[in-house]
Amino acid sequence: MAKKTSAALRKTYAFFFIAITIFIIGFSGCAPTYPEAKLANAVVKVCREEYGAEIEAKLAGKTLAIYIPIPSLFEGLTSKDTDASEKTKKIIDNVIFVVSRVVVSTDANLNFYVIIMQDPNNPLLEFLVIKNVMDTKRYMLSDISRNEYGKRVVRDFKVTPQFQKAQVIKELLGNGQVTDENMKILQEKILTMQAESIDDIGYWEKKFYVKDITVEEFIEKQIQGRVQDNFRDDAYLKNNFKLDNIKVKYIGADSFHLSVAVNKKSFPENSAEEKNITKIEPNHAILLEVAATIKAYDFNKFEKIILENLETGEIITVAKVDLEKLRKGKISFQEIFKKGLKE
Repeated sequence: MAKKTSAALRKTYAFFFIAITIFIIGFSGCAPTYPEAKLANAVVKVCREEYGAEIEAKLAGKTLAIYIPIPSLFEGLTSKDTDASEKTKKIIDNVIFVVSRVVVSTDANLNFYVIIMQDPNNPLLEFLVIKNVMDTKRYMLSDISRNEYGKRVVRDFKVTPQFQKAQVIKELLGNGQVTDENMKILQEKILTMQAESIDDIGYWEKKFYVKDITVEEFIEKQIQGRVQDNFRDDAYLKNNFKLDNIKVKYIGADSFHLSVAVNKKSFPENSAEEKNITKIEPNHAILLEVAATIKAYDFNKFEKIILENLETGEIITVAKVDLEKLRKGKISFQEIFKKGLKE
């Protein structure tokens, strides 16, 4: 009886597999729901029709940029007023849901999408969310967990880059270093200047400043975010160390350079906290996040990781092969540390 049941199940599974395969083949032959030529307009239209959200969209190579104006954005994100907070988050969630749905149903060869959020009454600050399209597809297929997907999202709260540049010009003018005529030329240059790096992405004076994001830039930002989140969320790291700064830079096809400022918190001598502070080296925790990020995207265009501690002056060099061994637990951090200091 058990054998008959097992055979029946196999036939059922085979039937469903064939049916799904036929569906996928048939579906792939259909026209895309959101063709590339109409992609930006489609996002704007769907957001307006389904949620009454007025946004703007622009395609830059393989990157889709979305601008969401949200009055009192930062008050809503940080407010203790539940209604205000929920209202702001609902607007963001609705737009992100629409954009995620669109990017997985288009024939456009997209790699990333970036969502720029500003308070239109105070555009000096912006909140960016950057996602990898393949990560979104895998999450929707339950190929990666919700927790892992969250780690792969880049979030960046910053001063709008174009505002910063405009301020520099104003300061120069105030110091008498720039004439009125030159001031006009500089302002026009800023308004026509394109984003040269991921840090230049923004929205200013009703204009997008976006670029086609590279995987190297995305990994830089993701490593930075993962390390910051780890020092904030991990109880041991949070209670014993303070991460003051981290900057990640991809150097050609040679290396990733990490500059970090990590301080050990002070405790009374011989206290329980002081004795427990060597539980895990912060550099070890940082390298594990680097290894996890690089593995997530099977990125191989580098030879080593250079980790510089700005507080102690220590520089550790970790070969690509050793980084993977560390991730797998096949080499200790102490061995990495000894080898790395000798490089």
